[in-house]
Amino acid sequence: MGKIIVIDGIDGTGKTTLAKALEAEIDLLTLGEVRIVHATYKPEWNMQEYHQNIVDQAKYVDFLIVDRLCASEYAYGEVYRDGASYNIFAFLLKMYMNHEVTWIYANHGDAVENFAKLKETRVEMYPDTQKMFKVQEKYNDFFRLYAVQFGMQIFDMTTWPEFDGQGNSPLETYASVIVEKINGTV
Repeated sequence: MGKIIVIDGIDGTGKTTLAKALEAEIDLLTLGEVRIVHATYKPEWNMQEYHQNIVDQAKYVDFLIVDRLCASEYAYGEVYRDGASYNIFAFLLKMYMNHEVTWIYANHGDAVENFAKLKETRVEMYPDTQKMFKVQEKYNDFFRLYAVQFGMQIFDMTTWPEFDGQGNSPLETYASVIVEKINGTV
C-alpha cells in the first residue's frame, strides 16, 4: 500500500508545482513508483466516489501525490455550494484506517494575491478574488477541525524555507525536506 501525499489549498498556491517537485525528488532518490493525480470538480460527479477512486490508486504505487482532495471539497463547498457533498469525517476515517497519509497545506501569506495575478493569465473555475479569502478561511477551519482528530502530519507552506545557498529554489528545498520526513530519513 503506497504512501499518500495530499496537497490542498486555494487556487494558485503552487500545489501542482510542488507535486511535480515532490515527484522529481522521489524519482531522484529512487524511492519507488510515483503517480500524481490532479483532482478537479464537476457538479454532476459523485465527489465521494471520485475522491475514493483517487485514494484507491495508492495500492498500485509506492507514492500517490494528490493535488486536491477532501479539504478542497470542504472549503469550496462551504463557500460556493451548500457545504461538502459528502461526509468528510467518514471519508477521512476510512482513508486513515487504510493508508499512511501526509498533508501539505498550500497556504502562504500572499496566496490570494497570487491567485488574483494568475487569474489574469488563465481561466479559473472560481474567479472571485474576494471569495478566495473565505475559501482560505474554510481551509484553515478544515485543518483546525481534523488535524488533531486524525493525527495529521501537516506541512504548512507558510513555513517554506528560503533559498538554501546551494542554488536550490525554496520549492526544491521544501520538496526535499518533505520527502526526507515522510521516508523517515530525517
